[in-house]
Amino acid sequence: MRLSSTGRAAALVSALIISSGALQVSASDAVLPTERAAQQSPQAESRLLVDITRVGDRLVAVGEQGHIIYSDSDGKNWSHASVPVSLMLNAVEFPTAERGWAVGHDGIVLVSDDQGATWESQLNGLDIARLQMKAATARIARLEAQVDEVGEDQADLDLLDALDEARFDVEDLEQLQAGGIVTPLLGVTFMGSSRGYAYGAYGLLISTDDSGANWSLVSDQLSNTDRYHYYDLAATANGQLTIVGEAGTIFTRPPETGEWQRVTLDYSGSLFGVELTTGDALVTFGLRGKIFRSADSGLTWTPVVTESQATLTGGKVLADGRIVLLGASGTVLVSDNDGLNFSIIDSGTRAVLSGVEANAAGELMATGFGGVRLLGN
Repeated sequence: MRLSSTGRAAALVSALIISSGALQVSASDAVLPTERAAQQSPQAESRLLVDITRVGDRLVAVGEQGHIIYSDSDGKNWSHASVPVSLMLNAVEFPTAERGWAVGHDGIVLVSDDQGATWESQLNGLDIARLQMKAATARIARLEAQVDEVGEDQADLDLLDALDEARFDVEDLEQLQAGGIVTPLLGVTFMGSSRGYAYGAYGLLISTDDSGANWSLVSDQLSNTDRYHYYDLAATANGQLTIVGEAGTIFTRPPETGEWQRVTLDYSGSLFGVELTTGDALVTFGLRGKIFRSADSGLTWTPVVTESQATLTGGKVLADGRIVLLGASGTVLVSDNDGLNFSIIDSGTRAVLSGVEANAAGELMATGFGGVRLLGN
């Protein structure tokens, strides 16, 4: 399975870069992008930027070659952050007034404690591979014990298949570690300053309870045998988690049980984002402009019909309650009624858009191909 050529902001951009081979550095190169600091470029604000967010009065945008730029003038002027890697960065989030996270290719997790001016590495692909290897070897030991208990001749076929799959997982991880970890993290979601999740390609899901000092593998708690990619995760007010992804994948985790369960959706296209509205509804969106809304914490979903069929790759619920979804061909949809209906607005561009935020005047600023722009201008 490979990353789709379309997707949520991160997925779309990552796919194009992986398929073209751009910005990739082989493990044999003298300096890997995980070890090479991002280089400042006067063109950074007009190049490929994937995501944007607001922290206080500051706008922070992330994108290709490890570029993180920030503006204290509502996007009129931009400064370069100090970033220790030159990898594609796919998402950024600030759950507090100072501390934020950014994630990207090669399993990189960056953290900032000064509103995005400087960043340091907190986790990388090798760290994640070690977590995966530990889980895979433990699974092999557990399955082998089950086979030994009944005898291989009497073992259930599903049990033997599961054991073979676990052994293949170890082989794949060994190859990844030998050839260089390139699995992208596509998103990051924090519920406050301590509890957070990072997620991405091939069903990867990790979590932390201590602001990223330690991360744990969560992937094996979800029944995702096809390893569909995870594109976005949202937490409702009552603590229920909802993650969406490739091929119509939706999982929820009720706080009462703490167990992930798959939600059946009458749709098999990829879902590239999920947003929690100010009215505590959930809105998910994706391929061919499909939008679904849930009023029961992600357990059931109702289609939301619009006049657009353009793939939606990113979105955000703004501070004023507006829900903005955006994507291919400069498409921008806005809802003022908690996601019940969406209207198309003129973005003034045909470029692929991926991230969105509002400036102090309430105007929409978007990232994507061509960098960061004020929509409608």
